[in-house]
Amino acid sequence: MRITSPTDIRNVKNKGKSKRPRSLLRFGLALGGLCLTAACASSGSNGKKDVGGASSKEFAFSSEPAVTRIQLLHLSDHESEIIASYPNGGFNSVGGVANTSALVRALTDAITSPTLVLSAGDTFMPAPTLQAGTAGDNPVSKANNLIGLSGAALGNHEFDFGEDFLSAMIKNAAFPYISSTIEVKDGPLKDVLLNVDIDDPAPWLDAIPGKLTPRAKFCASLNRRVLSNQNCPTELLFGVVGSLTQDLQALSSPSSNVVLPLDVKGVQVAIQRQVNALKREGINKVILLSHLQGVKYELELLKEGLTGVDVIIAGGGDDRLADEPSHLIAGDSRGKICGTERRCYPMFRQSLDEEPVVIVATDGQFRYLGRLVVSFDAEGRLTWFDDKRSRPWPITRNSVDFFSPSLDGNPALAQRLEESTVRFLEPMMKSFATTETYFEGRREVIRNQETNLGDLSADAMAWSARKTRPDLDIAFALRNSGGIRDSIGYALRVNRDVSETPIRELDIRSAFRFNNPIEIVETTHQSVVETLEAALREAGYGNGAFPQLSDGVLLQYNSKGVDQVQRRTPSGVYEITQAGSKIVNFSYIDRDGNRVYLKKEGGIVNPTQSITIATLKYLAKGGDAYFPLRHVRPFRTRKMRTKDRPFGPTEQDAFREYLDELTIKGRWAKGNAYKYDGSSSKGRRIQRL
Repeated sequence: MRITSPTDIRNVKNKGKSKRPRSLLRFGLALGGLCLTAACASSGSNGKKDVGGASSKEFAFSSEPAVTRIQLLHLSDHESEIIASYPNGGFNSVGGVANTSALVRALTDAITSPTLVLSAGDTFMPAPTLQAGTAGDNPVSKANNLIGLSGAALGNHEFDFGEDFLSAMIKNAAFPYISSTIEVKDGPLKDVLLNVDIDDPAPWLDAIPGKLTPRAKFCASLNRRVLSNQNCPTELLFGVVGSLTQDLQALSSPSSNVVLPLDVKGVQVAIQRQVNALKREGINKVILLSHLQGVKYELELLKEGLTGVDVIIAGGGDDRLADEPSHLIAGDSRGKICGTERRCYPMFRQSLDEEPVVIVATDGQFRYLGRLVVSFDAEGRLTWFDDKRSRPWPITRNSVDFFSPSLDGNPALAQRLEESTVRFLEPMMKSFATTETYFEGRREVIRNQETNLGDLSADAMAWSARKTRPDLDIAFALRNSGGIRDSIGYALRVNRDVSETPIRELDIRSAFRFNNPIEIVETTHQSVVETLEAALREAGYGNGAFPQLSDGVLLQYNSKGVDQVQRRTPSGVYEITQAGSKIVNFSYIDRDGNRVYLKKEGGIVNPTQSITIATLKYLAKGGDAYFPLRHVRPFRTRKMRTKDRPFGPTEQDAFREYLDELTIKGRWAKGNAYKYDGSSSKGRRIQRL
């Protein structure tokens, strides 16, 4: 449950009104050509247009007349964030299922074209809100149904609570999940898997709620309904396929019953098989819901030869594709991947068969709703997109008020759902400490640099491990940033000072929602350096593997160094195929006060020297590709069980108890001991050179 992120929409009302009359926006009588039927005479101008991101030689829309136009509303990475937040104590609520449901209705009513609402995955993940009910019957499941989803991809976080839980969530969904890259051999997912032979007709999207399917189709009919017995004209037929990251094993905990491709090429081949099946059925327009952990991987699919897909809706990377000027939430900016792209929403590319493809993605956690309006010719080729309507919309109360949609029906039910969920969370509101310091856990920050919340969590892990196993010489603690999901404190001013804010049980459960057990690992200097090189891959691009380290450690790295490259073997073990060279120096202070180097000026010091560290069980098992080659390196784990804790302390346990320890010893000082300037180059423990 987000309680931070200082946000506010930037004058969306006034800017929107200055561009066009509200009545025209609401009823869709302007912008991009009048389109009162599904078969459009035109949609904007035709011909080969300069689309910015690519030259006309590299990318060109079809110059044939448009016959079909459709509005795609999309989101991804919901991650159980179903309750709106009120940043800075203002009235403009951000996120939440009520705002989302209302905005979906508003944008659907604002255009005469058929509308489809789709998700690119991570429709839920471990969170306090997910515990307010049983598997499949909880506020998060109800929220996903209330926003009107027509279909969703499977993401990695759907697997975090196991396949029994996932199966129950799918069964309770009012929409199907689509994944073309997953093979289910046995287990709970067999109960929801729709067996669609490669030569069988694709099922109708609205006829298979609560199912998992490799592909589906829908009819973009005038009444926006898909009827399984409908004789749908070819120009209104669309296909949907889905993809799941090949790195699922490193990101979650699937069983051996779930089989996935080994690499991006394997993902492309699996998708292509389902796309080709749709084409044989006469479906010439295909949408891919893709959860590959970042748009750069969807771009790789095209380089690997994916054809026959017209629109890619990407998820998993929280890539904020947007153009300037865009109405973004205050403090947000275009995603780094937009780089020099003149047009980033949508992003334009060409498949190897020289057909146009558009790619879109939005930030997650119910913060943005993407809106893409596109048209197609009779052969299913893209003719244009509505550049006035197409953009990400902030999911805020101001956005909803701009359209003034009817707030009965699903929006009203969604509001009541939020209120009942808040009541469930009330017992977690008890405060046991206060802070005057903002503890930074926002995804776009903590996944790119050391933060004070990362420091505090790693210190808590080291303290807990040393307290539980005083017989071991534990050098330091190492954790990933992706396991920290929220900030603690309430940022009111730019300098990160906050008014005295309570730290509640809810804050701890929200920030450390995976609640991984702490594990002690005995390994070598070389193994630790290799692990840190794995953690620093793509540093600066929001990789969840980015490390956070305990006190006394100094990691200096060159962001321009060579990334370590790994490959996953059929047995699921990650092997290094190219050594990384980002770490310049890495050292820690031992219990005698001496600085011990594991790497110095580019060379590993005493590679076979043994070392004992504290980490998370998820990482010790190879999560986020940590500890590569652990099957051949000297590597073993030491138990942290106690009489009261048969499974040992978790990251939440450690955080609570360490906070108590600091308070008792007078070292907490309302969090001021952990103030930092927010710089990625001036970190106390991790320094980018």
